[in-house]
Amino acid sequence: MQEKSGNVKDLDEKTALQNVDEKKNQEEVVGRWHQKEVKRREDRVKKEVLEDKSADYMSPFLCQLEETDVASRKMALQLRRMCLDDFKSRMVEQADFIQERYDKVHRCVSDNTI
Repeated sequence: MQEKSGNVKDLDEKTALQNVDEKKNQEEVVGRWHQKEVKRREDRVKKEVLEDKSADYMSPFLCQLEETDVASRKMALQLRRMCLDDFKSRMVEQADFIQERYDKVHRCVSDNTI
């Protein structure tokens, strides 16, 4: 009789452990799913933000100006000047890069022909 009650006890303990393991596994699965879902949402938001930023060429300049709903003529001229200055500096950088490449190629060609 003792053996039967011992077997029942062992079965109850095994069943209890299995239930705990199943519950733990379910929690882990739900936790992983939740983490993946949060990551998907974050990636989607990042993608939307990048798409918005890539389309708004004026945003870096607008954020430097005062935060007002109505732009005055003075603010518009200031914004125009900032944009043109930035464009000019980018064009100078590109021209310098092209000139460096040209000089490098010209030196290589000169060295080979002499």
